Amino acid sequence: MIQTTIASDEFSLSFGANPESLVLNSILFGEVEGGPNINYSWVRNWPSGKGNIVDEYDLALDRATFRPLTSASIVDAGTPTNIHTDLLNAPRPIDIPGIGQEMTGSEYDMGAFEAPVSGYPGIPVTPIKTPTKTRTPTPTFTQSNTPTCPPIVSYPATFTPIPSAPEPKQAQFRSKPANPKSNTITLYVDSSFSAQGDGKNRRNLFTSIQSAIDSAGKTPATIYIQPGTYQEDILIDGQEIQLIADTASQKRKSIVDGKVPNNRVRLDGYSIEIRGSTDVKLSGFDIFRGRVKSSKSSGMIEDTTIAYNNRMDFPPPLRGGGIEIGQSEFEIRNSTIKGNWASEGGGIYARYSNVTIQDCKIEENEVFPWLDRYETDWDYVYFWVDAFGGGIYALHSSLVVIDSEINGNRANAYEGGTGLGGGIWIYADPNRETRIINSDISGNSSWGEGSACSLISVHSDSFRMIHCILSGNTGAQAVHIGGGNPVFQSCFFEGNEGVFSLEASSKPTAANCILYRNIINHSPVFRVDGGNDSLKFINCSILENRSFRLREAIQFEYEIAPFEFVNTILWGNSPLIDPHLMDLLTFRDSIVDFDYQGSNFERVYREWPGFADYCGGDFHLAEGAFAIDKGNLAYLPDDVLIDAVGGPRVLGPSVDIGAVEFQSVEYNTPTFTPTFTRTPTSTPTITPTPTLTPTLPFDVVTDGRVDIHDPLLLPAEDALKSGTEATGSAFHFSSYW
Repeated sequence: MIQTTIASDEFSLSFGANPESLVLNSILFGEVEGGPNINYSWVRNWPSGKGNIVDEYDLALDRATFRPLTSASIVDAGTPTNIHTDLLNAPRPIDIPGIGQEMTGSEYDMGAFEAPVSGYPGIPVTPIKTPTKTRTPTPTFTQSNTPTCPPIVSYPATFTPIPSAPEPKQAQFRSKPANPKSNTITLYVDSSFSAQGDGKNRRNLFTSIQSAIDSAGKTPATIYIQPGTYQEDILIDGQEIQLIADTASQKRKSIVDGKVPNNRVRLDGYSIEIRGSTDVKLSGFDIFRGRVKSSKSSGMIEDTTIAYNNRMDFPPPLRGGGIEIGQSEFEIRNSTIKGNWASEGGGIYARYSNVTIQDCKIEENEVFPWLDRYETDWDYVYFWVDAFGGGIYALHSSLVVIDSEINGNRANAYEGGTGLGGGIWIYADPNRETRIINSDISGNSSWGEGSACSLISVHSDSFRMIHCILSGNTGAQAVHIGGGNPVFQSCFFEGNEGVFSLEASSKPTAANCILYRNIINHSPVFRVDGGNDSLKFINCSILENRSFRLREAIQFEYEIAPFEFVNTILWGNSPLIDPHLMDLLTFRDSIVDFDYQGSNFERVYREWPGFADYCGGDFHLAEGAFAIDKGNLAYLPDDVLIDAVGGPRVLGPSVDIGAVEFQSVEYNTPTFTPTFTRTPTSTPTITPTPTLTPTLPFDVVTDGRVDIHDPLLLPAEDALKSGTEATGSAFHFSSYW
């Protein structure tokens, strides 16, 4: 067995004493017994042989495709063989600079894939367009249109869109005047200046930032700081101060380096503290080993890096490893918050505040459980407290995140404490707005709940996640919902260890979302822990999601929690649910690839949907696809105007089934390009199965034609049939959207 990946740990491999057995350059997730001829391989529990990597923990592989990340220990760690291509026909070996033996011809990777130097490329999503044309109705899909590529393959292309804003936003912030007030004074600082001056010009400067702030007093001041290193803590107390890096003469940024008094590593020592102040601005700073704390203040942080504040000290907890915002209103723009540690909010902590984060990178921050105690009559009792929000922590706050990346953050577990919300942890307030728009939340991890985000008590009128990517989040389901009914629209979930976990009467809705190859070992794709929970999918594409350790992708703790799929495609999910629980699922106007006929099935089709290139990861509908116009407009919220990739949502007499609306040729919406192509090994024969005949009452007005008046009455028509009000309560978009 050479250059092979066995990606399931539910197997055992025993060689006995056979001297002809050989395992080389391979990855073995299961139990291995014996085997002196296992060499240059990644194994979990057997150290014999030469050049092996023994690790009982997880390996740095892409969880959806089992390809190595460039940082994986298996890269360039193999030995030469006579097999010179990998599973994708890429050449072997490929030398990754700085890893292994350089340019010796022995830089083979372990496993079935060889990592390219630049990593595996992602595929961008096209900007959102405003629909201007109407689609001409297409012919009915027939079996002759079935693609030759098998609809289910072992290694489909990785489909990783990256959101992009319709237009750049940086210029409008940088052109904003430093301070519009007429009584503002201007001061200058340079730490390298030979003598302390009055700071009124660049020839007579202050030598410290704090001396300039103190000189300003209560007068609004703009302080220009000469780039350099400043060894000082900064306090802005009840003032209107704007600290701006003076880059007029140099390109370097100013750096504030937090002090480490008495050689102690302090996590509760602040680099910049803002108390009771208004219109504060920090611009052009790099703050290392320090942080920013604001209380009862307002202001902006822009063009700033806050990184590597990773000191742990007592007494904990430390809130906000990078930024702590309490009872304040702050904007954070064009900034990087990286590599910080805390017990709550590794990157950013917000409590009873209004926070806007735009065009930012919040990455590689971590939270850790901490040891607390309480006193009894005779002793202290110690206990572990959970950690919350590796990237962002928001408690009773208004949080708006736009065009940002929240990647690689961790909520760790230790002893009796666990980590919740690897990327984001939110305890929502129904009176405060939470929006996460056009952002990438990927590669985060949690040892408790919500590897991407954990949402507690969120409500549809206060929480929206729109056009976001959640991929490669590990350790738990990507999104944990502990109460409320949040809405996810036009989001893409790929390669996560599960997608949703629900408890505490959660009722989320997902519309125009793609859920693709979320493959996990330890828990289901969808987990429902409460009897009053439910999950509704509208116009979604749920494809190739797998659960290996458990038998089903959907798991119910109590067998009374309903799922509802409307205008949705479910294909290649293996297996979906235990058949005796199928009656917990409701399907309406949807396409499925299984034969079970549930009691809650209405207009369910068992036909190939007609994707443009399913094997290549292109989930547009092809010309004449069966799914075109087969959906039911009665279930589509009125404010849903675009599909999952930015095209117009309805272009024909009805809505298409699935997340992506078929676009006519003249509209010319760009299609996804697969990362790699896989030559089909065979041509599948798809045998039609009996389907329910669709009966869509298009001519609701009964005037002998189908026109704009009919879809306007479809919601009311459907409500009359079901005995419910046509209020559209499942979705309601505010004027913000």
